Amino acid sequence: MVKDFLHALETADPYSSSFDEDDMGASWGHTQFSNNWSRALQTWEDVGSPEVARQLIAAVIKTAQVARTLCRDEEAARRQKNMPPLTYLSDTYVSLITDRLWELWTKASSVSYTHILSSCALTFCYSQMKRGRGKQLLARLQQIHAPAPRLLHPPPRQPPVPMQE
Repeated sequence: MVKDFLHALETADPYSSSFDEDDMGASWGHTQFSNNWSRALQTWEDVGSPEVARQLIAAVIKTAQVARTLCRDEEAARRQKNMPPLTYLSDTYVSLITDRLWELWTKASSVSYTHILSSCALTFCYSQMKRGRGKQLLARLQQIHAPAPRLLHPPPRQPPVPMQE
């Protein structure tokens, strides 16, 4: 179920005709989140690994970013009129899902050394979300998630240059 939920988040297209008008703008993400997130995230075993948790957090933040992009003109108009900013439904889900992942992580009964090291990344993500640094965190997570270039062979070593007297 987690993989299906993650897939729904990552492949949602705001320009698709499959979304109602009620799912657009500040409500973007409603369909993706309301369908299964709480059923998909019952135990840490459902999540499977810190890597999957990181992918979920990145996808949730990206969904919140898309909502803001969809409302960019409306937000600019509101600022010009000295109106308060919009309230985004996806922000609620960012908080709910990061809280749930943290809860599942801390309740996990068997934690290996690798999981302990990986928890540092999950803890960092959680703390950044709580501080409202989602945009910077998403950029960093996307950097980390980008496939690294593979070197078939290491670059040749250069012999040391002898010192001149």
